[in-house]
Amino acid sequence: MKSWWSMMVVLSSGVLGCSTMRMAVPEELQQQQVMEWPVGRNVPLFGQGTLSFGPYGARKYGRGWSSTTSLSIGPATVYEGSEPYEFQLHAEDAAPRPVACQSLLKGHDVDLSFMLDGLSAGAAERRLVCDIGAEGKLALAELPAYADPYSTKVVGRLRMGGVNLDVESTHRTQQGARILFAGFEIRHEQRTVAAVQTINGGHVWMAGDLAPEVRAGVAMVASSVLLHGHWNGGADSRP
Repeated sequence: MKSWWSMMVVLSSGVLGCSTMRMAVPEELQQQQVMEWPVGRNVPLFGQGTLSFGPYGARKYGRGWSSTTSLSIGPATVYEGSEPYEFQLHAEDAAPRPVACQSLLKGHDVDLSFMLDGLSAGAAERRLVCDIGAEGKLALAELPAYADPYSTKVVGRLRMGGVNLDVESTHRTQQGARILFAGFEIRHEQRTVAAVQTINGGHVWMAGDLAPEVRAGVAMVASSVLLHGHWNGGADSRP
């Protein structure tokens, strides 16, 4: 049985497949001197993978065992899931930083087939928490907009050393289409300093005048959301 959410995901995925969409780069960022890189990936069937963009990226990337629990009460099913992954953050000449992430999912489904055959409804929220050893943490949370799912946002903050970065997802594409997630905009001290495209392979834009510790923070956010893999286009996987 497909819920309204899963049917919407299928439709959105179909739109993505019709053309090579690009995230719309924030206007404020376009007005600055910007460095940009496509994202390269090497994820073998076995062993550890890598992700790179310019002099930044993630190495020794690996996923742990996913877990899901569910409880059914009458027509309702409540579930929780966890997907761990870890990597080493590489940023220019800085020493590699070990990062441990957890993608957390919580939601419920209600079987409404007594009203209409095959009908169901549900809601789910996803969070991402990444620890950078003793240096800090990235925390992102999905804020669903059930009246208009395309208005769903992911917001959060990175705290790493003395750097604070605000992170927010965007639906905007250069082609003007509405999709669930095109990528993320990153702000430092009220200024948009970077953008991360999560659709169609990935792309990263970064202001060229940032201090090394801010660039490392941007690399941390970019690596984490690109490896996360759930906030890209309409292909958000849910039980």
